[in-house]
Amino acid sequence: MSAEYPLFALSEEHQEIRRAIREICDAKIAPAAAAVDEEARYPQEAHDALVETEFFAPHVPEAYGGVGADALAT
Repeated sequence: MSAEYPLFALSEEHQEIRRAIREICDAKIAPAAAAVDEEARYPQEAHDALVETEFFAPHVPEAYGGVGADALAT
């Protein structure tokens, strides 16, 4: 689709973020997803994985300890 509508294509930076998040999800979040659903509990595994990799609350400005990601990256 991005070839037809280049205005809506993700930048290389956003594509890299997408790849990184996919790897984290596949490795650390997906294995626990069924148990989280079945037990109707907070997904602590997902929380921990995102905090560990600095993808938790990416919109927080750098001045406050975040990564200062833009809205699309968030």
